[in-house]
Amino acid sequence: MDEWWRKVSETQPDYKRHSPDFFTYENVNPYQVVPAMTNMMFTLLYDRDSRIFCAFSQQHRTDHISGKTYYIRAKGNPKLYWSQYTNGYIYASETSRTRFRIQIDGDDKNKVMIGDDFIIISSATDPKNKLGVGNGSALCMGSHSCRMLFRDFKDNFLAEVNETGETYVLKIDGAGEVWELVD
Repeated sequence: MDEWWRKVSETQPDYKRHSPDFFTYENVNPYQVVPAMTNMMFTLLYDRDSRIFCAFSQQHRTDHISGKTYYIRAKGNPKLYWSQYTNGYIYASETSRTRFRIQIDGDDKNKVMIGDDFIIISSATDPKNKLGVGNGSALCMGSHSCRMLFRDFKDNFLAEVNETGETYVLKIDGAGEVWELVD
């Protein structure tokens, strides 16, 4: 949906995005603007014949807007969050969590982030404190960032317990677990 919205929002001012799953439009045919996707349904909410469509009840879904702050949580274990410790390293923790600012690299607009976007992750309180990769692929905060793709949250980060029992978050391309952004 976000990829569809990105295409539409760049070319069609008559479309409005109310939530990650709900859009409205005026004076256009949605099928002519962008080819319909198989997982989308267009319908009239109110029309001249007084038919009223009840929208689907939706569970809350985080809106992935560039420049906003989020917690980062393991999708497989919703109690496990990224947390920055005083040494600057990122740990996976069930007892603490840290908010991070995630934005599209080189873009200061509030765009919806999609998988192909290069992003920069920084501290929510200090934009100069950015996420990078330290020794042994461990994530850490510092003045230098590593560009990564937004889709890296799908399988490129892994929470791994080291020999001292600490759970570091590592950047392991293609061998990680799924992480999600939460408000």
